[in-house]
Amino acid sequence: MRTCAAAVAAAAAVFVPAAGAATPVPIAPITPGDEGATTAVSAPAGAAAQPVQLTVTIKTELQCGRIRAGSILVTLPSAMRLGASIPRDSVTLNGAAPASMAVTGHIVALKVAPKPGIICDVIGPGVIRIVFARSAGLGNPMDAGSYAVTVHSGTVSGTAHLSITA
Repeated sequence: MRTCAAAVAAAAAVFVPAAGAATPVPIAPITPGDEGATTAVSAPAGAAAQPVQLTVTIKTELQCGRIRAGSILVTLPSAMRLGASIPRDSVTLNGAAPASMAVTGHIVALKVAPKPGIICDVIGPGVIRIVFARSAGLGNPMDAGSYAVTVHSGTVSGTAHLSITA
């Protein structure tokens, strides 16, 4: 009986905090400082060049290093020349084709399908790299200058300045 009482007393000392113990203080959430940072580069970068390869990046949250399911909207400059349509296989998201794609004016909506099976639930900072290949038929604006390219992915958005040279 004494052994049992000693075991209960020892367990109580471990599991019941002392009366004078400090109250835990919550820490501030950890957030990446450059979330939404966006870049855009056209190759070649000369005015009126067509076709060009356009590479756009945005820093955002990824799930286990993967792009989350949903839509990514890319708003291209109104001065950028687009064909009647953009073939889906001419655009990649981190090296993979989007599940579907729609173009309305200068807004390109890229759909990311959910990944099949079980994936981890670790959310962390990463980069989405969107590449419009030359086969997309994009053409640089006719005049040199700086042009805004906007990207929306989930709750994160950013605007890059595409530099076009003379």
